[in-house]
Amino acid sequence: MFDNLFNSYNFRSPNFRRKMYILAQGISRYNISKKAVLNETICFPKISEQKQIGKLIKLMNSLLSLQQRKLELENKLKKQIAFYLYSFTLTPNFKHIEVKNKKLGDIVDISNGIMGDSQKKSGNFKLTRIETISNGKIDLSRTGYIDQVSDEKKFLEVGDILYSNINSLTHIGKNAIVKEKHLPLVHGINLFRLHITNNQITPNYLHGLLNLPKYKWWVKSHANPAVNQASINKTELSSLVIKYPDLDIQNQINNINYSVAQYWDIQYSKKESLCQLKQFLLQNLFI
Repeated sequence: MFDNLFNSYNFRSPNFRRKMYILAQGISRYNISKKAVLNETICFPKISEQKQIGKLIKLMNSLLSLQQRKLELENKLKKQIAFYLYSFTLTPNFKHIEVKNKKLGDIVDISNGIMGDSQKKSGNFKLTRIETISNGKIDLSRTGYIDQVSDEKKFLEVGDILYSNINSLTHIGKNAIVKEKHLPLVHGINLFRLHITNNQITPNYLHGLLNLPKYKWWVKSHANPAVNQASINKTELSSLVIKYPDLDIQNQINNINYSVAQYWDIQYSKKESLCQLKQFLLQNLFI
């Protein structure tokens, strides 16, 4: 006897797919003959065990779906909180705040990175590339490498912001902030480096500001479109006018943002753990 729920997961398990891959034939397109599939031997446990395994995987899928839904809702909440924070309407204390207006070019130094082999797998120093900030954070597993750096200024510093100035229109304007744990890290080409030169604004506040929808929209509307990608130059980006309050208010907003981000990261880690557990179960429960 066979349990339908067990079978549905069994046929999607890594071990079964590996068997089908071995049976596949072809050069540019692969196919598996009906005869080969029917002749393949598959091991099944007792029906009682099949039912338990099927229920377990179904439970894992339910937990994953719930966690994904929770992340989606919390992501919306995070964006809403950011909107209220940066429009200074979240608490009564933020009303009637004096706000300064400055062009981005008057607040930061915008610079290009250096050439290097973005596909290099090893070297003396990690080198940023577009993919390094693809998820909105600096991912050190997605860098190139460089052996020598002639200009010491090309080493990134804590608080620098990496900004995607050449990308698809959807992703242009994506940015990430450099933290101590990322260093040493070399600034590679195809990402702007925003280095704050004005002591009236904090890196974390500027980072949060640049991720607001209105600033993302501004960058997209001022970018130069091309066939597969868009770009924005330093002069254009420097003209972006941003608003910011005094340092005390900025730090209050930074602290709230930090707490929200920490909670979101915990929930994301739970989802990753569930995914890993599901893969482990699929790998080891279906032989």
